[in-house]
Amino acid sequence: MLQNKSFDIRKLTLSLIQDLISSKNITQFLEFVRKYLRSEKGEKTHEVVEFKKIMLEILKKFLLEFPQITEQILALIIDFFLLIEYDELSNVPNLLNEIFSQLFKQNISQRDEIIN
Repeated sequence: MLQNKSFDIRKLTLSLIQDLISSKNITQFLEFVRKYLRSEKGEKTHEVVEFKKIMLEILKKFLLEFPQITEQILALIIDFFLLIEYDELSNVPNLLNEIFSQLFKQNISQRDEIIN
C-alpha cells in the first residue's frame, strides 16, 4: 500500500501504520523507510515531498515512543537528510531543533527516573 501511486492511499496507510507499530515491528518499518528514501531519490513532485515530510514527522514521534532504538531512528533521520534534496524541506533547522529538544527532554526524564 505504501508503494501505491495514490498519495491519499499512501498517506492513509502511514496513518494506520502509526497506530499499529510496536516494539516488535518498528525495525521493519525503519527498513522500509530507508528503502523508500533511496528509491525516491531525486523525485520532487509535491506528493513525494509531502510524503517524506509525513515520514519524518512519524520518525520524530517514534523517537519518544521507542527510546530503546533511538540510535537506529537517529541514523535513519541522518540518512533522510543525506538522501533528500535541500529544497525539499525548507524547515530543516527547526525540525532538527525539535528532534534534539525531544531527545534532551527524554534523557533528562530518564536520568530523573534513575536518581529517584
